[in-house]
Amino acid sequence: MASHPGGRTLLTVLFQPGSEFTTSILKVRETQPDVSEVRGLGMLLGIAFDEPIGKAVAAAARHRGLLVRAGHDFDAIAPPLCTTIAEADEIAEIVATAIADVVG
Repeated sequence: MASHPGGRTLLTVLFQPGSEFTTSILKVRETQPDVSEVRGLGMLLGIAFDEPIGKAVAAAARHRGLLVRAGHDFDAIAPPLCTTIAEADEIAEIVATAIADVVG
């Protein structure tokens, strides 16, 4: 297994931001009643909505500098594997703000 500076393995370095990202997006679900489900694992997540707001949420996120794949009633988020924990938290914050902007 490849070792990262500081003695951590590459898988550990990649796993932690993904775990933090999943946790952050799950918190968005707790605060946004229009989010019906969060699916996925690590750095590949989908957010399903109760209403057909996926494209509007994606547009609001894009306005803040975040590109997501938009569907009719979902958005898919897949940041690069090199995303840091701080960047993952920022992505989750942008998603939460975008949802709030759309649903009011």
